[in-house]
Amino acid sequence: SELTTIDYLPGELIGEVSAVTVGAPIVDDGRVVAAIVSCPNSTMPAADLIDLGAATRAAADTVTAALR
Repeated sequence: SELTTIDYLPGELIGEVSAVTVGAPIVDDGRVVAAIVSCPNSTMPAADLIDLGAATRAAADTVTAALR
């Protein structure tokens, strides 16, 4: 299959959506120094992508907090 969507606005996350990567920044002293990336590379229910985004962001937030 071909995944062509680059990104989604929150209102576009309905039904089945395609996602290759989901990323969240890791911040140190106000600068992005790295990122955590999840790579589902599949089509999934929008709710699953929202959950994956939240988990990816939570992981990045944990690393960010450890840098303080």
